[in-house]
Amino acid sequence: MRRILTGLLVLTALAVAPAAPAVAADALTVQIRANQVTLNPDGTVTVPLRLRCSSPLYAFEAGVGVTQGGTFGGTSVVGGAFPACTGKWQQLSYTVTAEYGTFTSGTATVTAYVGLYDPVEDQDVFVEDTATVRL
Repeated sequence: MRRILTGLLVLTALAVAPAAPAVAADALTVQIRANQVTLNPDGTVTVPLRLRCSSPLYAFEAGVGVTQGGTFGGTSVVGGAFPACTGKWQQLSYTVTAEYGTFTSGTATVTAYVGLYDPVEDQDVFVEDTATVRL
């Protein structure tokens, strides 16, 4: 049940994420390291990300979803230790477990998002990236 709720949280966050306010394009970026996405022996998928954000933004949430045919899995983290928004590239990595079954060799779609708070605009900002990868 917890996995289902996590998956729904990831999908909901991606679906209802508001448009980003007037933040400079280079001040806020998340990238899936598509060539480094790995299918693990246990059927989980490890997804490395790069995040760059500039002060005064504060990261507070991140999530990753993997879809392969009818198999889906997602994970998200709210709160906790996120990289500081220093303007430099930061590395994040998440391991995703399928809701049912396991992921297998083949093509999959990976979606990642990061939620940040912009105190200047006094609102949350979400950025996302999507990549088709070969597991």
